[in-house]
Amino acid sequence: MWKTMALVLLATTASHAIPDATILKDVVSVSVQGDGHWTTAEHDVIRLATDEGVSQFGTLSRTYNAETTEVVVQQAGTVDAQGTLHPLPDTSIHDQAVPEVQNDPIYGRLRQLSVTWKEARPGTTIEFRLETHHRHLLWPGQVWDSSWLEDVVPVQDSLFEVSFPTGLAMAWHGVGRMEGVAPQVDTSAGRETWRWHAQDVPGLAQEPGMPPLAEVAGRIEVSSATSWADLVHTLQEAWDTATDPGTLDLSSWLKPVAGLTGDARLSALVREIQQRTVEVNAPVVPPDWRPLPLEQVAQARRLSSPDRVVLLVGLLRALGVPATVGLAGDG
Repeated sequence: MWKTMALVLLATTASHAIPDATILKDVVSVSVQGDGHWTTAEHDVIRLATDEGVSQFGTLSRTYNAETTEVVVQQAGTVDAQGTLHPLPDTSIHDQAVPEVQNDPIYGRLRQLSVTWKEARPGTTIEFRLETHHRHLLWPGQVWDSSWLEDVVPVQDSLFEVSFPTGLAMAWHGVGRMEGVAPQVDTSAGRETWRWHAQDVPGLAQEPGMPPLAEVAGRIEVSSATSWADLVHTLQEAWDTATDPGTLDLSSWLKPVAGLTGDARLSALVREIQQRTVEVNAPVVPPDWRPLPLEQVAQARRLSSPDRVVLLVGLLRALGVPATVGLAGDG
């Protein structure tokens, strides 16, 4: 959702008498189907108060993997004092291949959706509705989604709801101020719905020594794994499988470090990867919990940071070093 980007992009160090913006309404609705496909619908209304608020929220940008995801703009515009929505022109909405990687054999599947409120000024209220259709994440049938109910600007009203067939096992996990906050549960017509509702939530401020706000802000994550520990275990298995060298011929990568040991060998491997691959910038490649296999990344010349990690760990394992990818939050 929008706050995912806002929390990463902005870290204030002092409180403001007037917030840069106020999120008047934030609704995220996840609808899970029996086959594991799911749709995430978002509806946001945001009042911009300062030039910084316009800069922060005046453009909505989403990068996604077109093989597994489709993002559709249902509505976008500005709201006048009477509450009437004035739609943006079509020229303000773009969905295109990511220019930096559009011809890349690995990342050419990525697309970037952008919605720009070109006429937005302090005092403007903007509104949008998006639908994201997920075909699968890690494997067919696996569901994993989340929503922040807290932001760096005040949130007047925030709702996260998840609807799924009653026979489908789902688990939830709260972070920050939402830790341990159980949802309201309703069951009707063969479906169960979980709802988390927050109102009048003040904006967060980054303080010295605090972790990044995206790690501590109140959020809820949901998954069709039997438990959160099971999801983390499955993710770890996926990364371990991706970095397994098996019988791959990696001699061209390992030859430069022959005879080296310890830190010298590790440093040499890192240098080799940096020299032989070009890093694809993080904003270009969205978070993807389905790591590419070592066989594929070892042949590529353009790699994202996570895919470079796959290559490094795979090469270490090929050398007999018991390396693995450590997942943040896995305890």
